[in-house]
Amino acid sequence: MKNKSYIIVLLLAFCMPSFSAKEVLKSGIEISNLDLNVRPQDNFYRYVNGNWLDSAKIPDDHSVWGGFYELRKKTDADVLEILESALNDQTIKSNSDQGKVVAMYECFMDLEHRNIKGAEPISPYLSMIDSIEDLTFCQSCLAAYADGAPRNTFSQT
Repeated sequence: MKNKSYIIVLLLAFCMPSFSAKEVLKSGIEISNLDLNVRPQDNFYRYVNGNWLDSAKIPDDHSVWGGFYELRKKTDADVLEILESALNDQTIKSNSDQGKVVAMYECFMDLEHRNIKGAEPISPYLSMIDSIEDLTFCQSCLAAYADGAPRNTFSQT
């Protein structure tokens, strides 16, 4: 019976398609991050992330860092590259979606105009905040403000 098992295993091995190292699909697990000096059953987190924990550098302008932060940084850079390309593209019509984005970006980046305006554009909101004297009025101001305000008033991002 034992011999039959070996024969079946050998037949399966020969029947399986062979793959060269170049044909093997990457699993998505970064093998170089593994700390093979740690047994997985002793400390799985350290086993999986050990080399990354030892070698990763957190950028000075961040308190945390990881794959999603790297993705965000790359995405931001890609979007800025696309936007700068659109800024230099004279064929974009001003009423197109791209043209509107270019106009909005130029508006945001016009610091000279913003410095001239100062706090005047937000003075109605500042006056409303100054007039808050109790919780009930604060709640009514927030409710009124919610209809026309930017949606990230109390956002964590």
